Amino acid sequence: MKKIRAILSVILVIAICAAWVAQITSGGASESEYDKYLDSAENYMARSLYQKAADSYKSALLLKEDKEIRDKWIQANHMAYDDEVISKNSFASALSEACGIYPEEAPYWETLLELYIQNSDYASAHSSYNKSVRAGAESEKLTELGLEIEYSFTSSSRTYKEVYESPDGYYTLYSDPHWGVMEPDSEWLYECEYQYISPVSDDRIALCTSEKGQRVISDSGVVQAIVTEPVLSARAVFEGILPVRGEDGMWRYLDCNENKYLSGEYDDASSYVNGISAVRKGSGWSLINTDGDKITETGFEDIKLYGNGDYVYKDRMIASVGGRYGLYDGKGEEVTALNAVDADIYLDDYIAYQDESGKWGFMDSEGKVVIEPQYEGARSFSNGLAAVLADGYWGYINHDRQMAIENQFLDAGYFTKDGVAFVSTFEGFYYMIKLRF
Repeated sequence: MKKIRAILSVILVIAICAAWVAQITSGGASESEYDKYLDSAENYMARSLYQKAADSYKSALLLKEDKEIRDKWIQANHMAYDDEVISKNSFASALSEACGIYPEEAPYWETLLELYIQNSDYASAHSSYNKSVRAGAESEKLTELGLEIEYSFTSSSRTYKEVYESPDGYYTLYSDPHWGVMEPDSEWLYECEYQYISPVSDDRIALCTSEKGQRVISDSGVVQAIVTEPVLSARAVFEGILPVRGEDGMWRYLDCNENKYLSGEYDDASSYVNGISAVRKGSGWSLINTDGDKITETGFEDIKLYGNGDYVYKDRMIASVGGRYGLYDGKGEEVTALNAVDADIYLDDYIAYQDESGKWGFMDSEGKVVIEPQYEGARSFSNGLAAVLADGYWGYINHDRQMAIENQFLDAGYFTKDGVAFVSTFEGFYYMIKLRF
C-alpha cells in the first residue's frame, strides 16, 4: 500500500510539473504571438495600410488588454476612416468599444461625438453624450461638444421680409407677396397665401385679407367679423378692436364689429388687452380704456410692445418712469423697480436690461441681477435661451451663461416653447431655425 501511495504521489508531482511547463510554454508562445502582432501593426502603419494595422492591433488586444495599444488601435481606425477605407459605422463601433472598456476616458467620447457631428448624426451624438455623462467622463472639450449637440438646430431655406411674434410664440410672416401665420411648433395656422394678415392675438384671432375680402377669423376658421374699412397695416385684434396705422403714420382703433373708428388718434398704439391699451402722443405713453380715457395718472416715457402689438403678458409690462425701467402690472402699478436705463420685454423669465455702462445683462422678475452686464445687446430669455450681441453678431446663451449657439447672426429673435426662432444672416431677410432637442 505504501508503495502504491508513493507511486501516486510521484505521478501527481510529474503532472503538476508538466502543467507548469505547459503554462510557461503557452505563456511564452502567447507573448511571442502578442509581440508579433504589434510588430506587424507598426509595419502596416509605416506603409499606410491602416486597415491591416487595425486588425493586427485588435489581435494583440484579444490576447492582452492594454490602454496604450488600445489608443494605437483607435488611431489606426481613425486614419483608415480618414483614408476612406472604412465606414463611419466601423469607426464608431471601434470608438464605442473603447468607451465601454474605458468609460471615464474623455478623449474616446470626444472623438466619437466629433465623428457623429461631422456626419450630421445628431441623434447618435445626443445619445452618446448622455452616456458619457452617466459614465462620469469629464473634460472642457466634452462639455463644449455637449452644448453644440444639445443646442444644434435645423434651418429652413424659406426667407421672410417681415416677422411679428406674439408673446406665446405665434408668428405672422410676410414672404413677398403673401402673408401667413405659423404656430410655435412651426406648423401653419394660416397658410402663407393671404394678401395681408394682422399679427395674431393671444386668443388666436387675426384679420385676414384675401380675394373674399377682409375678415376677422378665429383659429378654428369661424368668421368673427367682416371689415369694409381698408386696412394695410395693423396690430393684433382683441374683442373686435383693431389698431390700424393710416397712410399718415398715425394709429387709430377700428371697431371691426361696427366697421367704424373709435375717437382719438395716436403716434403709437398697442393692441387692447382686457379692455386696456397703451398709447403714445408725442413723447409720453398712457394706458387708456375703450372710451379713450386714461385709467391711471402715471405718465410713462416708454412702454415696451410685443411683436404682435400687445403691451402686457401675464399681467406684466416693461415701462419707464423718470428715466428708469420697471416691471408693472397691466393697470400701470409698479411691481418691481429694475433700476435699468433700458430693458427688453417680459417673457416670464430673465429680463434683459442695460445699465449706465451701456452693456446689457439680465435680471429676474424680483430685480435681482442674475447675469452681470457684459454684452453689446441682449434680448430677454425665452425657452431657456437668450439672444446676445457680441462683436456685431448675435448668438444665444443659456441660463448658465454658456454660449449655446455661437454668434453668427445679423439679428436673432426669441425661441418658442417648441424651440423655434427666426434669425437673419442677410439684411432684411429672416429664416426659421428649430432646435433638434
